[in-house]
Amino acid sequence: MAIGEFGAIFGAVLKRDRSSAPESLVTRGRFNFGTFDGPIAHVEPMEAKRPFGLPVPRAVRAWRLKEWQAVQIVHERYFILLALFDAKTLAIAQAKVYDRSTRKKFVFERQLPTWKIQVARGLMHSRSHYRGRGCELTFDNRLAQGHLDIHVDLPAAGDFPGLSGSVTGQIAGNDPLVVSIPFADNRGMYSHKGPFTVDGTLRLGSDEIQLERSKSLLLLDDHKGFYPVEMKWDWVTCAGRDEAGRLLALNLTRNQSIDPARYNENCLWIDGKAHLLGPVRFEREGCSEGDRWTIRDDEGRVDVGFEVEVEGRVDINVLLLRSDYYGPFGRFSGHVVADDASTVSLEGLFGMGERFYLRC
Repeated sequence: MAIGEFGAIFGAVLKRDRSSAPESLVTRGRFNFGTFDGPIAHVEPMEAKRPFGLPVPRAVRAWRLKEWQAVQIVHERYFILLALFDAKTLAIAQAKVYDRSTRKKFVFERQLPTWKIQVARGLMHSRSHYRGRGCELTFDNRLAQGHLDIHVDLPAAGDFPGLSGSVTGQIAGNDPLVVSIPFADNRGMYSHKGPFTVDGTLRLGSDEIQLERSKSLLLLDDHKGFYPVEMKWDWVTCAGRDEAGRLLALNLTRNQSIDPARYNENCLWIDGKAHLLGPVRFEREGCSEGDRWTIRDDEGRVDVGFEVEVEGRVDINVLLLRSDYYGPFGRFSGHVVADDASTVSLEGLFGMGERFYLRC
């Protein structure tokens, strides 16, 4: 079968459309499930009626809501992860910086009570932040004005040399991927993902990291969900330029969606344009350096390799909280077929993956 014929077939069968974003994630007590073409102004899952099927006190629903805001910054030398994660039983402020030239990773992490961090409800004009004990990590969300401002001031500690500075991500010309995905009839998750061009300056110890729009890319992950007691997913993301000079970004996830063919977070971006993908499956050799992950779909559009270059693991086992988390960084290979049936190579792109399990 010619690739053009193949493209016509999968376009007719699998193509998901992005509909106009609703004003609110929840309307009259019901989740608005779907894939949307812009930010949702009012993101408040707590307005959902009986998301667990039975009447549950508000305090219990708030405790079950998991939420975070994170970014990955892909620079020609550095890969940087900044995150505020609130699982309610535990909150984490985190920065990971990987120097691809020296193959050294630097990690800052504080495990905190939930009230120590704030995660925004919507990105139009809001703030997610942690300030305390001589450090700051702030996301000033200004999507109504087309940008995201980040300020970081993390002190040196142990092997971490300190990280400080400010960067701005610009959304202009880049399609967001905004999804509301069902876990049950009226219970689910929200995610806003997408690439930003980015500029600014960060200082890692005594080294200056200059971010330029023509060379760097920022990937956003804003997320909230009424997850099951056992949260789990597989995920990879990467960004960079291909041989033609196009800016590429990719997000592939296998989560707890009850209908992944209709509701998923899978997307390829080419120079900011979103190409929606179908459900994927993950196969792994392991999560250690040199191990390879393979991500494929059933339609032949996705055949992606991820080779672990540096490991990442977090284990927590405290009272009712237990995690089994791998978050390695590494290089990508393989290809994805775009909406026009062209084959897009991922050779040389850099990013990260997760094998995530959290019981809480």
